[in-house]
Amino acid sequence: MNMHTPLHSRDVQWAIATGLTAHLMAVSHFVQKKAMEELTENKGYGRLSLIFGDYIARLVQRDSSPGELARQLGVSKQACSKTIRDMEVLGLIERQANPRDSRSSILSLAPRGHQLIADGHAASTEIYRHFAQRVGVERMLGLVDSLHVLCRDFAVAIPDYQPPPTGSGAGALQAARFNLLLHSLGSHCYQFLIDALADKGFSGLKPSFSQVLSLIIPDGGRIQHIASVVGVSKQAIAATATELEQLGYIVRDSDPNDRRQVILRLSPLGEQLLLEADTAVQHLEADMRQTLGDTACHELEQTLATLYFQVLDHYGAQDAQGIDIQALSQQLLQQLGVNNARELARHLMTLTRGEP
Repeated sequence: MNMHTPLHSRDVQWAIATGLTAHLMAVSHFVQKKAMEELTENKGYGRLSLIFGDYIARLVQRDSSPGELARQLGVSKQACSKTIRDMEVLGLIERQANPRDSRSSILSLAPRGHQLIADGHAASTEIYRHFAQRVGVERMLGLVDSLHVLCRDFAVAIPDYQPPPTGSGAGALQAARFNLLLHSLGSHCYQFLIDALADKGFSGLKPSFSQVLSLIIPDGGRIQHIASVVGVSKQAIAATATELEQLGYIVRDSDPNDRRQVILRLSPLGEQLLLEADTAVQHLEADMRQTLGDTACHELEQTLATLYFQVLDHYGAQDAQGIDIQALSQQLLQQLGVNNARELARHLMTLTRGEP
């Protein structure tokens, strides 16, 4: 993760203008996604899902039957059963006969599930350390304190805290608090917006929709780009896009640069949805300011805006713009010829090195 790109004050001011709530949710998603990438790519956990975290948080407290988990998590029995099967395949949970009900079973965390928690703490601590290098330890401590106050005053449900393993190193405790509070408050903000929009008559909304909608404005978005930023498969984003299209919130348009591709754009109803969402966000942020006070809220805005820029920087120019570098390279090669393409490459290398 590149945390050393210099930021100008105008960059931070622009980021602040795009919204505290948006930054909070974007940073929260990034922390989860980045930790999951570390676990899957470097720790050998296979295909993890962010959904697993809610199940692990329940099972680390006590063993439960599939039915109990479904009720606690507010999901259907079918969805719960699928997630349980996925976790069993990865060896994260174990199943035993239920002594109280022969038709059911009892689920518990397997040793690999407990190890996943320890490795997850380590991954989150590393992300926290990078953030602290960018904004400073004191500002990160202030951020954690503000998140705690907001969670407390907004009555945010927080899973029972699991301290990091002994010997996890300096900062592990604060990193664990940061991750837990950030995720809990981010989830609260998602649900607040969904409830507010439902009250305005917008039906069928899900938290996952916001990730797609936020990435197709103002000029439209491509499924591959959205999938890379969100950290899920293209098929998952395509399925979400289909749901949004069926609800009337987006439309599909042909890509003027590649007729084989489509661009997702907001429909008039989708534009109205985002206008109403903006109104709801303003109310939410007004409550945050009243809870924290002007000074603490301003510091929270500054810190989250800076971290938000680090998230954008991590994704890089290709993800930020949704550019297919390979396709563009082939197009330029055909138009310029080999010699001119080489000259362009030399010129671009000079520019990116900052030379005159």
